[in-house]
Amino acid sequence: MAGVIWIVALVLVLFSVAYVGYGRYLQQFVDLDDSRETPAHKYQDGQEYVPSKKPVLLGHHYSSIAGGAPIVGPITAALVWGWVPAVLWVAIGNPLLGAVHDFVSLSSSLRHEGKSIGYIIGEYVGERGKNMLLWFAFLLTILVVAVFALVIGIVFNGYPQAATASLIYVGLAFVFGFWLYQLNLPFSVGTVVFVAGIFASVWVGIQYPVALFGSEFPNAPDTIVLFGETAPSIVPELGFNANVGAWVLVMLVYGGLASVLPVWMLLQPRDYLSSFLLYTGVGGALLAVIVGTFITSTSEPLTFQIDAWYGVLGSDNASYELMPVFPLLFITIACGTISGFHSLVSSGTTAKQLDKETDARLIGYGGMLGEGLLATVALCTIGVAGIAGAGGI
Repeated sequence: MAGVIWIVALVLVLFSVAYVGYGRYLQQFVDLDDSRETPAHKYQDGQEYVPSKKPVLLGHHYSSIAGGAPIVGPITAALVWGWVPAVLWVAIGNPLLGAVHDFVSLSSSLRHEGKSIGYIIGEYVGERGKNMLLWFAFLLTILVVAVFALVIGIVFNGYPQAATASLIYVGLAFVFGFWLYQLNLPFSVGTVVFVAGIFASVWVGIQYPVALFGSEFPNAPDTIVLFGETAPSIVPELGFNANVGAWVLVMLVYGGLASVLPVWMLLQPRDYLSSFLLYTGVGGALLAVIVGTFITSTSEPLTFQIDAWYGVLGSDNASYELMPVFPLLFITIACGTISGFHSLVSSGTTAKQLDKETDARLIGYGGMLGEGLLATVALCTIGVAGIAGAGGI
């Protein structure tokens, strides 16, 4: 059995070398120059074009790209084809392909007034290519918003504690935005205060779970129901549950508001604060592997409980059908390694907030490496839990 610690060490070394070496080469290749005015300064409008501090924009960018995909994808791939191909694709493909894609998308947008990848394609490919990509992005965004709204509605219904924590978290993000951009209060002090508030909101959520409608919540019997047991007819019963439907409607309204509000008011402070949850989760998991290997599990080191390789056609683990490793491995671990969808984030919002051109290396290239670390944590988790543990996920 291979030790999980060696996989963590491999990924950390490769990512560090890639960032210091290849990332620096790419920065020179695209000619990043801090003396050149960025679109955020040139077109500053207080709406989309907002020069932002590097750690704030990194948190905003990282939270925008690192979602459920880099967790589900690696776990699925490891169960189907084994942990070796999954680890190799993340460890090698991320710094050589995914991080390059995000960084170059961001840099390209810097050279084109902060415009999105669709308009850049229109300039070099033509109007038809631009329209095709913009329609694809529009339809894909609708699909993503719909799926995420439904998933959040199901989670909020199953775990009302998360609903309370999320409501408090959004309120804190609003206040933090005004703290930074309207009141001009100290950034470091605000970070400490509001990040502490984010973690405190988790505790408040556990103590005071809330729901919009309904009466039975097995995971939180003391749930506070805000609007009674029965929902009005306008609320759809998704999954035979009006509370899920109500939360979906709330999420759709929230998404609409978030898309039109100035970026400094909600999106940027929200993502910056949430990035600390990601940093804590990923860093804590990597630290747990080290501690679990050298301190608490020296007699039985953490090892992979699943096979290294199940063959070209994969296995039938976890009820998956037999599938060829090529090309399905590479699209299964999408966001953990490479994702064209990230170009919409890099060019659609991040490029409009870049304070200095050289910040693109940390935010574009480094942000994607951070998502690769999240994928690595997912691989380590399923590796230790094994197939038996996966059945309960």
